[in-house]
Amino acid sequence: MNLSIAAIAAVLLTGCATNDQESSNSVVNTDSITHKTLKATRSFKKGDRVPNDEVCMVNNTYMGKKQLKVIVNGLAYYGCCKACEERIPTDESVRKAVDPHTTKLVDKAKAYIVLLNEGGDVAYFENEQNYVQFLKQNELKI
Repeated sequence: MNLSIAAIAAVLLTGCATNDQESSNSVVNTDSITHKTLKATRSFKKGDRVPNDEVCMVNNTYMGKKQLKVIVNGLAYYGCCKACEERIPTDESVRKAVDPHTTKLVDKAKAYIVLLNEGGDVAYFENEQNYVQFLKQNELKI
């Protein structure tokens, strides 16, 4: 019994597999992605809009390369690994986010996605206007 619990915990704590389908057996802990790695794989800086297809919408992380595309109800969502690819159609909560400006729920497939930091964290806005207004109202320098 303890061995089963340990095995399940190991799977949950391991992270997502890479999105390279040829090396889908390799596993990457997303916490181990360094700032240096992200800088080397992207030309975006904090505050920039990032391509939806380069964001793992399960982990809410800009990955710096194309992710696995998952179509749900005619909309494209993206995940970094097989586990994300399987979760997106079954877990509506990973397909939605709160717009920081309006606090309305937005669909990640339609969102204006902005890079928050060099760690790859992203925020989802309903549109660019909401993002601009959010910056103005909060006097943020991103």
